[in-house]
Amino acid sequence: MFDITTKTTITTDWAQLKTVQERGNLAEVLEVGSEFPISLEADADNENDVFEQLTAQVAHATKECRVMVVIKDCTGQMHAMNDHATNEGGWKDSAMRKWLNEDVLHRLPKELQAMIVPRTIRQKINGEEVQMQDKLWLPSFTEMFGADAAAEWAPCDLGDEQFELFDSERSRVKEVPGRGTWWYWLRSPSASYSTYFCLVNSNGSAYYSYASIARGVAFGFCL
Repeated sequence: MFDITTKTTITTDWAQLKTVQERGNLAEVLEVGSEFPISLEADADNENDVFEQLTAQVAHATKECRVMVVIKDCTGQMHAMNDHATNEGGWKDSAMRKWLNEDVLHRLPKELQAMIVPRTIRQKINGEEVQMQDKLWLPSFTEMFGADAAAEWAPCDLGDEQFELFDSERSRVKEVPGRGTWWYWLRSPSASYSTYFCLVNSNGSAYYSYASIARGVAFGFCL
């Protein structure tokens, strides 16, 4: 005897999901690993922006029944963490954070934007705790690799836990369109070098890179 595993597809729309969210039952519909399509509209004022069809993937469900979503593969447009090779100011002062929340956010469907819940992110920068609230963010090193690994690589992460989806190297591998599997950024500054942020390399392992180099971007949001 053996089991046959099938994937169930649920047909819905943003209005129905919004209703489920308001009832506090979204985690029952969007289980970890669930996928759904989202689009990025082209910004007419930015010649670098083009329409993109992306796949969102549920990565984690919180104790408060919030759903953490990370896009399954990277956006077509790669981006640097900062204009210069520095991680000074951490995620809070990064060019990546500004780009995601001032440019990319407004290219998402309006119905999805209305559902996104601002998330409080905490980091220890220069020995002090810094808090910020974002609608779009990159996963932290801890959320990708767990707290034990983060103690050496990214002790700046505060209050994070590993997302259920990312418990293996295979689950962490992502592609950049037209380039195959690729390296993509995390929001955590490297503990070893003031010029680096942490990232996930093309085989799903932890690494780091100069903050000024354009790498893959796989952003997340909370519902």
